[in-house]
Amino acid sequence: MKKLLIPLLFATTLFVHSQTIYTIPWASQQPKFVFPIFIEEGGGQRDTLYLGYDPNASEISFDTASQDFGVVTTHVDTNMFYAKWQAVLHCGIDTLCTEVYKANVCRLASWGAFPGEVTIICNKGIMPLKFSWDNTLFYSDSLPFPSNIGAPRAWGRITGQYPFCGQRENFIDIYPFGGFFMVTDTVFCCVDAASDSVTYYPLHGQTQPVSSGYIGFSIEAWNSPTNIEDVLAENYFNVSSFENDITITCLKEELTISVYDLMGKEYLSKKIKSNEFYNIPKLKANLYLLVINNKIFRKTYKIIFYEN
Repeated sequence: MKKLLIPLLFATTLFVHSQTIYTIPWASQQPKFVFPIFIEEGGGQRDTLYLGYDPNASEISFDTASQDFGVVTTHVDTNMFYAKWQAVLHCGIDTLCTEVYKANVCRLASWGAFPGEVTIICNKGIMPLKFSWDNTLFYSDSLPFPSNIGAPRAWGRITGQYPFCGQRENFIDIYPFGGFFMVTDTVFCCVDAASDSVTYYPLHGQTQPVSSGYIGFSIEAWNSPTNIEDVLAENYFNVSSFENDITITCLKEELTISVYDLMGKEYLSKKIKSNEFYNIPKLKANLYLLVINNKIFRKTYKIIFYEN
């Protein structure tokens, strides 16, 4: 009988970390590192905020450090959905301003993160509220954190408090204490942003405004023993085998499945979408490389077909 062995313990992980270089559109001088945060409310309106790091910024956060790089307030239409960085020196948390800060350039805080104690305020929108980002930026050489083989230099910590925040999606809790904390009629949500987005949903499908809460986002040094690529990969697919059958199930988004021999000859290439599965066809007795990848990662397994 022909059998299939998948020595998962010897699987190699080759992840794609090509990084897009982002800029703050209206800054007269670009900081060393720019991290955009893309925000969308339940009605489909979108906005973008920018977090910048530079060791030469004059302060940890707030107005004056941003002004070092020519970042000034931006005029917004307060009748439409918009997001802003809370900048107490200019506009308090409860004040509706037409001139708001869309970028926050700062240096590293004393506790090893940036920005400091600054939050994101959103107005004129409805739940659900989605925050997304490019998580390949956590591998950037411009980050003020040490390099980690097989892991990013940093991760994002996102905390949020919105009325009736009942459910989150598209995130990974790395810390064991990540989760829900009930505060009267508000759910305080805390998550380490290992994935590429967090979506806050209201309880029971109720329509709720986003203007009565806040989101805190900070970038911190990576300090988890968990290999983040393995965590991400397991969140996107699983592999199962029985005798001479191997099945890949796509859990989210789209995957590309390829099989090569050790000389690099491609035997198959297949794309599958979320909730689809694919059975690898039987091949001649040999050692092969099974490659599973998407826009975030590229993971390689050694598989062996052999005859009894």
